[in-house]
Amino acid sequence: MLATDGKKILYFQSDSLLSELDDYFSSDVKSWLSTQEKVTPQELQKYGINFKLNPQTLQVDMELATESSKIRQIGLDSLDSSNEPYSTAASWSWQNNFNLAHQQYQKADFSESSIDWLGGANIGGENGINAAYSFI
Repeated sequence: MLATDGKKILYFQSDSLLSELDDYFSSDVKSWLSTQEKVTPQELQKYGINFKLNPQTLQVDMELATESSKIRQIGLDSLDSSNEPYSTAASWSWQNNFNLAHQQYQKADFSESSIDWLGGANIGGENGINAAYSFI
């Protein structure tokens, strides 16, 4: 939670900052914030944390210095609790696209219309069989 006069940020509740931004702050910043009740933007700037308020949209942007940021490890060779996939692959899929076209030729007083049906399917997920089809 923050307090503002509508033009600038007056202060933040430290416990709100810790609960919402815990994943971003280094252990030094977290230990300092845990000893404070309220912190001003000027106090946060000393720790490399800059907040900017857009008074028209009331949007708050944060810039975090590298030394105040928590180190993150991203495993590229295995899946663990911090690097889980978004979701498992579907076991099947089916997609259809219909294209309608109409052409009018003014000088020849001629027109033509066409419809195309394009599609693709997958059975078996990421290691399965893929098929594409079209009817023109």
